Amino acid sequence: MAKEYPIVDSVESFEAALARVRAAQKVYATYTQEQVDKIFKAAALAANNMQNNLTSSNIVGMIIMCLCPLSLGFSLNLLFAQLQATATLRQRLDREHTARHLHDTISNDLAYMILRIDQASRSDCPADREQYQRQLTDLRAIAETALDHTHQVIRQLERTDKPDDRSRIVKTNNDDKTDRKI
Repeated sequence: MAKEYPIVDSVESFEAALARVRAAQKVYATYTQEQVDKIFKAAALAANNMQNNLTSSNIVGMIIMCLCPLSLGFSLNLLFAQLQATATLRQRLDREHTARHLHDTISNDLAYMILRIDQASRSDCPADREQYQRQLTDLRAIAETALDHTHQVIRQLERTDKPDDRSRIVKTNNDDKTDRKI
């Protein structure tokens, strides 16, 4: 008696059929070459036994039954390759964003701090101790900001190094940047 399969006429029925095919592929992948040969020999014998009843619809049906699992497997392999390529591209874009973030925040903070130190070294020490203390406090705040940005980038890199992590690098808030005037 021939096995009856439900008609695929909607997305849900297609997904159900696809799930059955995937399950069958997993089982089929465990077969030895001898088992595979036995299956194909049985299919060939069944086709040979049906030669008296062969009609174009029977032939088309057999071709479809042979080609559908093969084309589905090929499509799944292409989909998996595309998913891998997408993940690789996402990781590359994340790393490029991190490099831009490094340049835009940490290097700018450090360059500004160097400029302020150079400026302070070329000018006379202020007579006012409070003014001198404010300059030192300002330089310390710049150094702390650079350190905070460094820690943020390290955390982002740690997150993007996880293979299953799909999170994107989060943009830093503008409120953590201090107004700088030379």
